[in-house]
Amino acid sequence: MKQATQWSVRNGETTRFWTHSWVENGLILEDFTLKELTEEELSASVSSSVDESGEWDWNRMRIYLPDEMISLIAGTDAPNSELGEDRTVWGIEKDGRFKLKSAYSLVAGEVDNSPIDVWRDLWKWKGPSRIKHFMWLASHNILLTNKERVKRKLTEDGMCKFCRSTEETTEHILRKCGKTAGLWRHFKDKLKVNDNDIDFQTWLIKNMMDQETGIDFGII
Repeated sequence: MKQATQWSVRNGETTRFWTHSWVENGLILEDFTLKELTEEELSASVSSSVDESGEWDWNRMRIYLPDEMISLIAGTDAPNSELGEDRTVWGIEKDGRFKLKSAYSLVAGEVDNSPIDVWRDLWKWKGPSRIKHFMWLASHNILLTNKERVKRKLTEDGMCKFCRSTEETTEHILRKCGKTAGLWRHFKDKLKVNDNDIDFQTWLIKNMMDQETGIDFGII
């Protein structure tokens, strides 16, 4: 049950910055540090990671964390003393409320805990850092595709520039576009998972992490 419990940061005084699950996808930041932490640092609260203006202390964080983790933290509001105490929430449910049905499913092994494993596995991948960073962005669905560019008002055209048949999303441009699909057909014998019906994140990570037949993404 422990892996399903996450912290909802409010004043940030109870939640531990490094050892509690409080960022997106239930990750523990200690698993991604760039340098070893002391016991004192490990016990630091989330509230200790803001500057005098009450915003995240990015300069300090960058000493310990890679840009990918900084991006995740940026998606969470900085703690505020006026919001009251931190709370634990049921991470399996979107509303954070405990439900007996999902608890039973977790115990029975029916709940997919793969998002947490995905980030940890990807982080352990031994390929080039630039490829790992790209895959992290793709897995997190934050590549600057035309669809995203429309959202950011950088363009008015969200269509795929290759096929012009649908919006250019991360999954479309990397897997489903006719141009891309043709490329993958050349590597079909090297794909551990060759099923377009499986979700994109699982397809990407399983093929990337397979050490025996996995494709060398550094080459592609």
